[in-house]
Amino acid sequence: MHRSLRFCRHLREFGWNPIVLTTGDPSQNTSELIASLPDSIVVDRLPDGHPSGNKVTSTPAMNAALPLREPSPSGILSGIKNSLRPILRLIQETPDKHYAWAKKASVQGAKLALQHHAQIVFSSGPPHSTHLAALAVSKQIKIPLVVDFRDPWGRKPWKNHDNPLRDYVLPWYENKVVRHANQVILNTDTSLEDFRKHYPNQLEKFSCIPNGLDSHLIEQVDALQKSPSLNAHPVFIHPGNLYGHRDPVPLIKAIAKLKDQGVEVQFRQIGSIDPHYKADELVKDLGLQALVSIESPMPHPQVLQAMRDSDALVIIQPDAPFMVPAKVFEMMAFEQPILSVSDSPCTESIVESSGGACASSRDVDAIAAAIKKVLAMLGGPQLHSLRTHARKTYDAKTLTSQLANRFDSAIQ
Repeated sequence: MHRSLRFCRHLREFGWNPIVLTTGDPSQNTSELIASLPDSIVVDRLPDGHPSGNKVTSTPAMNAALPLREPSPSGILSGIKNSLRPILRLIQETPDKHYAWAKKASVQGAKLALQHHAQIVFSSGPPHSTHLAALAVSKQIKIPLVVDFRDPWGRKPWKNHDNPLRDYVLPWYENKVVRHANQVILNTDTSLEDFRKHYPNQLEKFSCIPNGLDSHLIEQVDALQKSPSLNAHPVFIHPGNLYGHRDPVPLIKAIAKLKDQGVEVQFRQIGSIDPHYKADELVKDLGLQALVSIESPMPHPQVLQAMRDSDALVIIQPDAPFMVPAKVFEMMAFEQPILSVSDSPCTESIVESSGGACASSRDVDAIAAAIKKVLAMLGGPQLHSLRTHARKTYDAKTLTSQLANRFDSAIQ
């Protein structure tokens, strides 16, 4: 949502007036984000739909990362239900759990396109069912389709453990959308290379527009006063929950390794950790209670203040070679160096060029070495220079101009 909102805020400056069709999610955070758009932008809130009649409460990102486990009945009935469950989900949840909303969106989207004389239909996913709604509008109204893949779809590196059959169906959906689209936008160079390799006869329609940073966030961060520090050691902070493959254990072990070497840093984890990792027990076993704290989630303004008060910012994103976490760009609004614990060449390139150090997500020695590199950056002039350049490179307005160029190409 943040990526699409950034585009919407600036598109009018490049001759495009967006008409937004989005879900009826009533959460305060979503409502505040939508309210941040200029009043001149038409926003149509279409209520969510689900075959069971219940609202889908988990986010698309959570659906992709967390396998769903349900209590299993015993005996023969259990075997039958287990064998039928993937087929039932294939029918009800393909391409994702938001398909019911996408069906309604295809109808409402066509009405809006006709009412406002739209020249283009643009979709951004996940949820990737949004692309199918946009495809239907494009075909019905006969206007160009521009699609934006924020995450992989048909060839994503992780598997659908809750519905293995979906792994065989999603590439077909992706192919259907890509072949009809006039322009296909990816948000990392790795994804761009992957799509071009898979669709060699359509190279001209693919381009990369990375995620970016709004100048108003920089202003918001600059307005924060750094709290007086009572910390005895440099503070590293990771904002956000750790679930799925986001494993904090190697980082915690790296902190213990550095402590044994006489280098002490504090680590604040703001947000819950999957109990599977037993992080609390590990911290106690390693004697790190004075250095590692695991704190409950807090409102976004408080998170920003905590990040402002820290000495370094942390990204944890294993097993996602095609992805760059959106948090990387939010962190560019701060002056602190960034520690990236990930397995993404794209993330590594962006973090290092903006002032930071990287390490493979499971390599304890490499993480410890990267922490030392970050410590060496503190207060140095090179960090400020790199961060200033990164802010210009990933400025939201500049990136929106690239999207407007793709729109212009689509209608020619």
